[in-house]
Amino acid sequence: MIGRLKALFSAQELAASSEQILDEKTVACAALLVEAALVDGNFSDEERQIITVLVEDRFLDDPALSEILISTAEAKARRSVELYSVTKIISQTFSYEERMDILQSIWEVVLSDGRVDDFEDQLMRRLGGLIHISDRDRAFTRQRAEKVLALD
Repeated sequence: MIGRLKALFSAQELAASSEQILDEKTVACAALLVEAALVDGNFSDEERQIITVLVEDRFLDDPALSEILISTAEAKARRSVELYSVTKIISQTFSYEERMDILQSIWEVVLSDGRVDDFEDQLMRRLGGLIHISDRDRAFTRQRAEKVLALD
């Protein structure tokens, strides 16, 4: 009984802290990462692993909260992410350099399987435009992602 109460309080504390940490912009970024993984119809283990690493490196360093964030983002993406509202949040809350970093992260997810299909390519072009990244810098973010993944 005491174990259940501790688990209940821990779950409640985790839920309360996750509400504070999982703000709109963090969920928006994670939703785009998951959308990039889902767009080709195959959310692979490699893509999930890269998303987990990216979320823990760039947003949260708590694995439990990271898993909640990824689950929340996946549920949002599976309900059909409306790109305009998500990218609007990103455009309004992040600097140009931060938006480039976000686009690079999305490229890392897209490139994790070593290829870019037509749906992924279209998504990346749309996202770059929606978050106001120049064509030159979009190409640069892809090159940086390829170097991170050692695909060059």
